[in-house]
Amino acid sequence: MQKQTRRALFYFLVLLFSAATPFIILYALGYIPDIASWRFTPTGGLFVKTNEPGITVSINGRVERETNFLTRGALVTNLPAGMISVEVTKEGFLPWRKSVEIERQVVQEFPFILLVPESMKPLIIAGTTTASNTASVPRALIPDPGNKYLLWVTESGKITTLSVIDKASGKDLRNSISLKGDERYETAVWSPDGTAFFIVAAAKNGKRWYLASAAGGESERLFDPTKTLSLTASATSTAPTLLRLRLEDIKDVAWDPSATGGFLLHDGEKLYRWDRRELFARPVADSVAAFAVFPDEVLFINRSGFFGRADLDGSNAETLDRPGFFINDDRAPQITKNKNGVIVVSDSSGGIYTGKREAMKLSWRMKSANPSGRKIPATGFLTPLFLSTILFGLIGNRRILFSRRKMEFSSLKLTIVSMPTLPP
Repeated sequence: MQKQTRRALFYFLVLLFSAATPFIILYALGYIPDIASWRFTPTGGLFVKTNEPGITVSINGRVERETNFLTRGALVTNLPAGMISVEVTKEGFLPWRKSVEIERQVVQEFPFILLVPESMKPLIIAGTTTASNTASVPRALIPDPGNKYLLWVTESGKITTLSVIDKASGKDLRNSISLKGDERYETAVWSPDGTAFFIVAAAKNGKRWYLASAAGGESERLFDPTKTLSLTASATSTAPTLLRLRLEDIKDVAWDPSATGGFLLHDGEKLYRWDRRELFARPVADSVAAFAVFPDEVLFINRSGFFGRADLDGSNAETLDRPGFFINDDRAPQITKNKNGVIVVSDSSGGIYTGKREAMKLSWRMKSANPSGRKIPATGFLTPLFLSTILFGLIGNRRILFSRRKMEFSSLKLTIVSMPTLPP
């Protein structure tokens, strides 16, 4: 090929690239060509995800997407702005229908659609039913660790009532407990042996904890927030020091499975062990952002992102690793561990980490670098070759730029979407 021919071909390709780039960008951002009006028309999209695979998605009575037996989600694009009727169906299940307003350059996301079977076999969880107020709204049904009792939480107006039901007979084991009008139920936690539970209620002046026996009797405040506790020098010491713990500063409470009447207290900074029969608390760890108690150990994350553990009695507290957790007070990290010893941590940004501790060391595996679906600017592509590769690649995968979340498209950005699967 002669030099003049190569030069002509080069300029032709540059001209073609320059002319095609605006159209490719518009198409990737959700614009489609309207031949009748000779212009690009902005469109929207819809993403649905159900609990069942093999679904059919219809828009205004017309089938738009059908998934296979492995896929539970479907993305429909190029939808004109305005109200549409969406229907998600599957044979043997009741259809899901909804009217949705499609907005320009926005994808409406419905990721938690529950398809209910047409015929359901009732499951009896108690021998008989107890009389209840038909105006009550169920809030929670919490089984005890031995799976013998059910803690039944209902709400009627501003009154929250808790009852303990025997699963075998269906009868109430004790008199019901009612929270005060200014208290809002948050959660309830059974003791490890299933003989008692504590209730967490939110009020204007902070959280309140109530302790109750499954067998009956009056509930009582777990502690008096106006009081203080002496602090010992270490987790194994019983000699109090001059330092005091103000109980009004307590943010979280957990059962201590190693001691009857024992609890772990967290004031937002430090973690303590406390026996209700004693007037002092023992320090376990400093600068704690989140913690979780298990039958064999306490796992915690400090505010610098370090992951640590301690024995149940508070001794042998140690730092295991620093995987790079993101810590924020707006969303505390969550820690879980399954029966196989696999530890799962969700940090404040939503990142999912899994690891298994062997020989006091952890090997972490990042499940999702950006599970929240945040947009990341596409920078660093400085040459036409790299830019053309990205742009032409978007034609076949508009889902990268056409975000599955309801967000305005203000600039050319990439979206990383990942759905992590937690280990069993």
